[in-house]
Amino acid sequence: MQKKGIWLIQLGSPRSPKRGDVAAYLREFLSDPRMIQLPSPLRWGLVNCIIAPFRSKKSAAAYSSIWGKNGSPLVTHSEDLAVAIQKRLPSDIWVELSMRYGSPSIEQGWQRIKERGVTDLKILPLFPQYSFSTSASVFDAISNIWKSEPVLPNHQFFSFFYQHEAFIEAFAQVGENFDFDAYDHILMSYHGLPESYVKQTGKECLLNERCCDRIDERNAFCYRAQCFDSSRRLMERLKIPKNKVTVCFQSRLSGPPWIRPFTDHVVLDLAKQSCKRLLVFCPSFVADCLETIEEIGIRAREDFVEAGGEELTLVPSLNAHPAWVEACLQILKEKPLESP
Repeated sequence: MQKKGIWLIQLGSPRSPKRGDVAAYLREFLSDPRMIQLPSPLRWGLVNCIIAPFRSKKSAAAYSSIWGKNGSPLVTHSEDLAVAIQKRLPSDIWVELSMRYGSPSIEQGWQRIKERGVTDLKILPLFPQYSFSTSASVFDAISNIWKSEPVLPNHQFFSFFYQHEAFIEAFAQVGENFDFDAYDHILMSYHGLPESYVKQTGKECLLNERCCDRIDERNAFCYRAQCFDSSRRLMERLKIPKNKVTVCFQSRLSGPPWIRPFTDHVVLDLAKQSCKRLLVFCPSFVADCLETIEEIGIRAREDFVEAGGEELTLVPSLNAHPAWVEACLQILKEKPLESP
């Protein structure tokens, strides 16, 4: 007898905002070879001797500023989403939530899925745009666990959904709560990536300024191109003029070149150009988290005001919005489960 399951997977969060827990999370997160592409000994030294010891204090303070009474916003919003999806499905379809890093882990999620006897499994990493540091890393983690399994479920993996009409509609419904005419400019801010990561996924990526103007066979898996495509679709749906929007990239680390333009630079430039009211969407994040609440909602707002702006407003993420719950169900319908 078929037993169907849905496996939602988010990035993850520290166990608590305490420095020790944050350092442990950074070590796990950044030790992934998909995250830092260096030989193992160099990556180990960089993460354990430099990044985790020195960055954990600042990161712990940032997490403390957003931590809720129920814990990490990313985890609690994701839990709410999983519960809402479960309520929309028949009782014999199991919904599991795991984190790529931290808890509940992918290993724990897989054990629960096995205990439920799931034979047909849909795996949805909650990353709209494809990157081998997110979606592909999730696939790696599951594959490593399954290496020792004698029997695997019939399974389907969703690498991206940046272009899905229901995903765009969900963000549009959240955005419609704002009067776009009341803002001087609008940002579509996405998580950044090193340029080298993007170049590995497309034949002509970053060769010229127009390379992300459209999606075709040359750049079908290019993260930057998918971000621009999501933005175009969202602007069209919300009827926002193109000249009022800037697509940009946040959350970069030091080291090799990262994709541009940088969100923090754009925010300062706009303030200096007499932009007084700024609205920011973050369409690469489907749940509010450190990168949206603290990096944009707190730090970017402070920088904008200090540079001469008056108001920077963060558009909330999808979290467990009813339109996002419906979007997840629609995305999952794209590939119907079939028994072998």
